[in-house]
Amino acid sequence: MQKLSFVPKERIYRFSTNYKKMALFHFLSKYIDSQEIKQAFKYFDVRIDTRYMCEGKYASVIPYKDETGKIRDVEVAIIDPHTGLLLEEGDPRAMMQQTKRQNRNSDYFSCPSGKKCWSIANELAKGYSLQRQDTLFGLDKVSEYSQNQIHMVSSADDAIKMKAIFPFATWVAIGKKDLLLNADMGSVFRGKRVRIYRDIDDTDQRILKMEYALLKYGAKVEIDSYLCNMNSVRLYAFEFDYLDKSEEPEMLSISTIALNFLGSGCSRDIIASCLQIEQCIPF
Repeated sequence: MQKLSFVPKERIYRFSTNYKKMALFHFLSKYIDSQEIKQAFKYFDVRIDTRYMCEGKYASVIPYKDETGKIRDVEVAIIDPHTGLLLEEGDPRAMMQQTKRQNRNSDYFSCPSGKKCWSIANELAKGYSLQRQDTLFGLDKVSEYSQNQIHMVSSADDAIKMKAIFPFATWVAIGKKDLLLNADMGSVFRGKRVRIYRDIDDTDQRILKMEYALLKYGAKVEIDSYLCNMNSVRLYAFEFDYLDKSEEPEMLSISTIALNFLGSGCSRDIIASCLQIEQCIPF
């Protein structure tokens, strides 16, 4: 059997781009114009998987492309259409079909057990022996904006949401918890400015390991402390009611904070300033 280290790109074309049926689109449309959401999805080549759904809205198909554009991994994520978050294990609202094909009329059944985000790379590489190589999510977009600061978040889900909110900023995600930058990935960041936004689930070891790797390959790195020092966010959140006072900002991801601000009438310029997001807006 022939060995491959990537998923043939034509294999993801089986998944539709009918975004309006996607759970993540349904959630984001409460805050953001539909065209901006579609542009963010197209930017990252996000698609829908009709075999999995939550409350009638389909799962997301998320390809991880390396610096050359090759697809190194593909994940399916079952998203809650009301919260925009990944469903938790044990949630009976996760539904699936017993089929390998898209848009089938077969029945859905509840699948509460198991993770609600997983790789389908081996399924898409059927007929080949896939030798998987992990990569950062969105890495293929970094070289396009050599002068723009790169904003690195923890999850692909956060990167997609933040791209929809701030389309002129460059977003990548660490994604894999055990990811180690190799020379090919690291060279993309040489001489570039990278701001790492730490998530509530990130460990010191994981963040420091990524910082060390980026510095090793010549990047200029800042670790955003918004989860530790939220003074400016609290000022806007609590004095101007941009966040529910029952919620402590430290328990929210960067995309949740930004969307809550947006939904409460806060301008994107203020959000960008508060969260230190740098955009390169074309004239």
